Order: sequence, then C-alpha cells, then structure tokens
Amino acid sequence: MVFGFEKSFLVFLDKYKYSLVFLFITFLSIVIRYFGLSFRSIDMNAFLLPWYDQIKSMGAIKSLGTQVGDYNFLYQMYIVLITKINVSAIFGYKILSILFDYGLAVVIGFLSVFLFDNKNKNYIFIAGYSFTLFLPTVILNSAYWGQADSIYSFFAILSLLFLLRNKYLFSFISLGIAFGFKLQTVFILPVFLLVYLIRKNFSIFYFLLIPVTMYFIYIPSFIFGRSILSPISVYMNQVSEYKLLSSGINLWGIFGNGDYHNLHFFAIILTLAILTICLSYVWITYENVINSEFILKLTVWCIWTCVMFLPSMHERYGFISELLMVPLLIKDRRMFLPFILMLIPVLSGYSVFLFHTVISNVTYISMIYLLGYLSFSYVIFITDKVRISI
Repeated sequence: MVFGFEKSFLVFLDKYKYSLVFLFITFLSIVIRYFGLSFRSIDMNAFLLPWYDQIKSMGAIKSLGTQVGDYNFLYQMYIVLITKINVSAIFGYKILSILFDYGLAVVIGFLSVFLFDNKNKNYIFIAGYSFTLFLPTVILNSAYWGQADSIYSFFAILSLLFLLRNKYLFSFISLGIAFGFKLQTVFILPVFLLVYLIRKNFSIFYFLLIPVTMYFIYIPSFIFGRSILSPISVYMNQVSEYKLLSSGINLWGIFGNGDYHNLHFFAIILTLAILTICLSYVWITYENVINSEFILKLTVWCIWTCVMFLPSMHERYGFISELLMVPLLIKDRRMFLPFILMLIPVLSGYSVFLFHTVISNVTYISMIYLLGYLSFSYVIFITDKVRISI
C-alpha cells in the first residue's frame, strides 16, 4: 500500500529526477572541494603566494607592466584583482580554478550528448557532468593544488566542441583564448590541422585567429608598457625553465630520467616523427571521412604522445586528455583500461607534489603509463574500424 502523499512525492521525484540528481551531484562536488580550500601545496608556498606578495608590494595595478611569475598576463591581472578584494590569496587562487571545474563539467556534458546523438540526453549530460566533477585529477588540481589547468582546458575543450559542430569561427577564437592562458594547448593543434586536411570545409586562414585572439586579449598589457613580443616571451621562458627529461611518468622515467642536455633534442624529434607518421596514416586512410568520436580519440592520443615522449613534461600536462576520456568512456567501454592506466601514474605524480609521497621505483610508474598509451594506440589505430561521415 502506498499512501496518497507518497504517490504525490514519487510523482514529483520522477518528474524532476534529472534536476534533483544534478543538484545533489553539484552539492557533493562543492563539499568535497571545500575540504581542499585550506590545503597549501609546495607550488602555493614557493610560487603562487610569493607572486601575490610581489604584485601587492609593487602596487598591484602598477605591476602589470612587469612580468611576475611565469603565467600569462590575464592571470596576473586576476592576481591583481585578488589583492584588491577582501579574500585570502589561497582562496582567491583556488576559487577561480574551481569555477572553471564546473564550466568544464558542463562542456564535457554537452560533448557527451553530442557523441550520443538521439539517446537519453539528460542522462548522458549528467553522466559527463558528474564524472568530470569527481575525476580525482580535477578535484586535486584546483581545490588542493590551486593550479590553473581547468581554465585553459575549458577553452581548449570548448574549441573542440565547436570544431565538431562545424562552428569554426568560435572554435578558433576559443583555441586562441586557450593559447593565451597556457602553452600546452599546442598539444591539440595537430588535430585541428588534420581535420582541416580531411574535411576540406574551412579555410586555413582560420588558424590566423589563434595569434590574433592571443594578441587581442594581451592589448591591456601593451597599454601598461609591455613588449609586443611579451605574449610569446613568457612561453619561451617557461620552455627554458624546466630542464629535466622527465618528471617521472613518461618514457624517459623508464630510463632513469636520462641526460637532458644530450637527449632533449632527440626526444623532440622522436615525438614529431611519431605524430607525423601516425597522423599521416589517418590522413591517407580516412580520406574525406572522419567522425566526431575518432577526432576526440585522436586528440587524446596527440596529447598523450606529447606527454609520453617530449622532454620537460609534468604529470599535469595531460589534463585535457584525462577530461576527454570521460565522454569517450561513456561511449566506448574499451576506453576503461587505457583510462585507468593513464590515471594511476598521473595520480602518483600528484601525490608526490601534494602529499610528499615517496615512490620507490619510478620505472614501474612510467611503464604503466607506457602500457596505457600502447593499449590506447592499439584501440584507435588497429581495432577501430569506424568510417562514419559527419
């Protein structure tokens, strides 16, 4: 027997079930992030807080004419804003990244829906939204580490969503904004070039929107007296700053990190060769046909290849690939094993920097990452037989 008020309540729950699940998931995601707000990472103590203090001591706004730290001008403007409002520096850093976590969750939700066409859109959206918010690397990156990876990743993945929907103007503008925040956006650029070559339905001049957008968002920096080359020089300084062959998770960790000075050019050429050979194979094999799911898989593969073989790679540099695995996993269960093999080494790297975990044998971690990369490559280049025209 069910009472009348129960029936009314059950009808209410059934009618608004998706909204209620969405709100509850959002609530839980806020709670889990709340407990990380007071956490101070090594980077927070060694870099972010000193940058805050330096900018504040220079007169906040007056500091905008000088590069402080190794982040872009827009992020320095945000630090100036933090110094002007009545919040702690740690909270100020983290809240922006956390807000972009939710932006990412929404974009991944829409990306998941896009892959499924006419299936249950509400369910698919909530699945993508929920998995993104509770992905360990997403929680740790913003709420605990206070890093800005969610910001550039939001615009990079948004550019991919627009690319898949043939909204090329918005796609390349979003890509330009992503580049304006972080150089690691370059890892997805080969996919845009490949789509241009295969689809043949947009002009190569769209690529010019990337530097145009970058320079447009840097206009305030020029007003404050910075060089016209400052958008590029900040990234050149980043490239020359970190001179280790490996941070521990990629190929070079297997060989004990190796000799940076003798091997870093070799690592770069090797990466370019792998990208060129495999993407050329796709270009020749797929001709005029390539589907959205495969484009996302190629994007993950390109990022993973760069992190796997390039020198000076951090465990955070594959952040976008981890996020894109969410809609791919929802669509294709074969992604489960590569996803797990991807996350284990990355989380190991996070634990070292955040919680001072000692990893006795980095070689094993690197081998797990390599195994994940090889299994993923096998799936998309060998077993994938998808030839669906968009």
